[in-house]
Amino acid sequence: MPARALSSSGDAAYLTAALAPLIQRPAVAITPGVDSSNLGACAAAAVPPWHPTNHEPGCLLSTRPTVMELPKLLEYEKPVLVGAVKLAQKKQLVGPKGGWKEWLVAEDPDAKLSDPKHHSAERLATFLSTLSDQLPDPKCPDKKPVKPRKLLKRFLPWQQKSLQEDQALSKATSHTQPQQAGIFDLVQRTRKHPKFQQKYNFPSYEKGWVRTDRLRPPEPPIAPQLLALDCEMCVTADSSKELLQVALVDQHGKQVLQELVKPPSEVSDYRSQVTGITAADLEGVTVDRQAVATRIQQLLTPDTVLVGHSLHYDLQALKLDHQPIIDTAMLFSYEGLAEATPPLTHLAEQLLGKCLRGADGDAPHNSLEDARAALALVQRELDRAATQGPTPPLKPPEIRVSCMCRGSLEQLAYMPLAPKPLLATQARWLLTCLD
Repeated sequence: MPARALSSSGDAAYLTAALAPLIQRPAVAITPGVDSSNLGACAAAAVPPWHPTNHEPGCLLSTRPTVMELPKLLEYEKPVLVGAVKLAQKKQLVGPKGGWKEWLVAEDPDAKLSDPKHHSAERLATFLSTLSDQLPDPKCPDKKPVKPRKLLKRFLPWQQKSLQEDQALSKATSHTQPQQAGIFDLVQRTRKHPKFQQKYNFPSYEKGWVRTDRLRPPEPPIAPQLLALDCEMCVTADSSKELLQVALVDQHGKQVLQELVKPPSEVSDYRSQVTGITAADLEGVTVDRQAVATRIQQLLTPDTVLVGHSLHYDLQALKLDHQPIIDTAMLFSYEGLAEATPPLTHLAEQLLGKCLRGADGDAPHNSLEDARAALALVQRELDRAATQGPTPPLKPPEIRVSCMCRGSLEQLAYMPLAPKPLLATQARWLLTCLD
């Protein structure tokens, strides 16, 4: 088509439709009367309409509305706005001046630190108010783009509430009842573990997640109730940790729930040697993840402390976000290995005198048995803390650890844990539990 000015809304609609597939974005309005001589170049370069280079004469395309008004954004606390900007970076949300770093350079060329926490709430809110679209994902070009307005309208209230709940939980240790104080001491020990924020920062603002109410009075009339959870997972085309089975026991070890779960897509590996579950076991099973997560949610109140070992894997598979929790993997440690999280089998053997995987250690997992073992570890620690204090660091096992070198992907290594050579290299290696 020869370059010419658009003289009618019909011409504008035609050119909009013609350009939409080329730029792989939803069709946008083109202002009638604007010189279209540069539109072909924009389309050929696959430059989205909200890109800064499009805000030049001859290439004027309208953008989506911004997220929300600045005064409304400023009602949120700064940590909430910091989280929103980091989310915008992760999701590659942009405005007329690009993403956070591009916008910051345009607004303040002298700014030396790009971390959002180093900037004022006003600056963060101003950036958020400009967001209008999402950069396409080169790995998934057909993926539907996120709408910043809808995403942040879910995220901001969620983050504000999370902040208030975290502040309340951080004060949940001053109790007159010894049992209540002891339980929340273990909650705080879990929360102080260096990996807690990384492991339990769930995106429960996203659709499909279930999030429990967790605001409780400073001195509730009843003591917190313990529930222990353990799940088994399988491998599907969509996930390497798809929910397969759920088990829940009360604080006396009595079974509350044990349920097989139908995965949403075809299972490529039941991991039967670990889970003990086969395809035949799932014949006739109709319960899905959402249904079982909702059932568990109904059992959880702000006075329920959820117990488990590496519990974040179970909650992630359920898409269930609950606090407070006690993670037994974070209650105990190894000598000289602050980052290590001991496996449940080793803790059960060393502290409870129990063998969870049979005499040879090759028996499949048992969800009820594992949930009860995690609960027994908590009860042991409560009894011990009253007279002796927390369990001191344990000697590491001889095998079965995962070594992760900084700056590289996690690599599995079965190696003897001789203390001297391990301590000599602990500055370069982080050890994490595999169980």
